[in-house]
Amino acid sequence: MPRACEAKPASRRRARAHRRIPAPRPGPVLPARGLKNTFGSMGPHDLSTMYMANPATGAVTNNTELGMRLTHFFDYATSSSAGTVPQDVTNYWWEAYQNLFNDRSGDINQGTTFCRVRKVHVWVLPQSGVSTTGTASFPAQNANRVFSVNCQVPGSLSGSPSTAVATNTQVTNVLPQVDTKWKKVLTCDLQKTFQSATIRPFFGFGTVNTTAQCLFQMQILDPDSGTPYLSQDSPFKIQVKVQLDLDQPVLPVQDAKLTVFRNDDFRQPGVAFDGDPFEETTEQYVQIKITGARDYMR
Repeated sequence: MPRACEAKPASRRRARAHRRIPAPRPGPVLPARGLKNTFGSMGPHDLSTMYMANPATGAVTNNTELGMRLTHFFDYATSSSAGTVPQDVTNYWWEAYQNLFNDRSGDINQGTTFCRVRKVHVWVLPQSGVSTTGTASFPAQNANRVFSVNCQVPGSLSGSPSTAVATNTQVTNVLPQVDTKWKKVLTCDLQKTFQSATIRPFFGFGTVNTTAQCLFQMQILDPDSGTPYLSQDSPFKIQVKVQLDLDQPVLPVQDAKLTVFRNDDFRQPGVAFDGDPFEETTEQYVQIKITGARDYMR
């Protein structure tokens, strides 16, 4: 009992001491000295960068690229129109000398840009694995419905610009499926593949279109023998899906259809009472800046 009586006042004293600690008072939080770009910072600014962060002053009105994603479908097939050897290598070319923004397209001096492909993605559609009958053109057995897709991104060396060399390669075995889904056979970041000066993108040469770039090459083979999967002039085709991530520059000179009409009545914006008749909209010089994608019309 004496020990319990002695411990009780000590615990009360500790509780009272704990209550005496003053609570922190709320106040403005200011950044430490030397910190920049923080809330409450009032430090001096460099005159060389003072106006760069605020293009609303009119200094900069256009400095963006339009990021676009293009999807294209085509049929992989073989042909022998040029001879007796099956033409089983598909070369996918892209015209870099174009303007998908479609502005100033009629003016060859102002309407064309370098439309760059940053990334390329390729899929193929597998064969269906539910059929038990076949013809000379369509295989019936699942073993015959497997094919290998060989893809490569061609490049060129400075000493041999007309001979393509393989850079990014991928081999994919595509199996038949009951519920067919797209099978990805190639993914290539062209920005990384050609970031070195030792290898360059493969463009046309000589009499071939010199502004077109060969993005990738595809060949479909039999996985057992390595021979072309499709015979010469085979009616059977394999569906291919291509997706391109594009960087489309915005031209410094653009046009937009508009008009400025003057009259003397706020109630009738398009009626000429005592002045010149209303003028139809015409192409006028403007400056355009891409600010982002919108989904407001959905």
